[in-house]
Amino acid sequence: MDVRLSRSSKVRRRDPHQWQNFQQYKIIQEKRLSEHPFVDQTHPNTLAFEERPIDDVLFVHMQGEVYCKQEVILIAEQLFETRFVRGVVQVRGIQFRYVGFVKGGNLLLKYHNLHESLDEYIHRAYSPSNGEEIIFETLTHSQFPTFPEVLDELELIASA
Repeated sequence: MDVRLSRSSKVRRRDPHQWQNFQQYKIIQEKRLSEHPFVDQTHPNTLAFEERPIDDVLFVHMQGEVYCKQEVILIAEQLFETRFVRGVVQVRGIQFRYVGFVKGGNLLLKYHNLHESLDEYIHRAYSPSNGEEIIFETLTHSQFPTFPEVLDELELIASA
């Protein structure tokens, strides 16, 4: 196992998945996508945000595909809970799913918390040469990667 891929020993001072201004979050995500060296800027990405009221509660759903270099595709999906603070919409991610793979080829990584308990965060990484699982670990909420960190890991795996 490549120790650079493991996140189970990662300790953060603060959890990056806390409440954020929704408009600022979207701007930052777009900037990170446009500046990330592994993202293929010649192919349009399909990430989109959609507001979803569920049982009189407003959620924001983000989903789409990010096209990367080396024919790698990242499917990203997040569900955010919302709150209003002084008239500003804030969001906090509660469900996550990232699946990275080579177009027409092997899986490279999976991250998700799509279980009965949303506090169970799973990280799986796969060998790009044969698709064998090289990492399986359960993470805490604060160890779970941010979107740019997922892109960084995907680039590291694809370049191995």
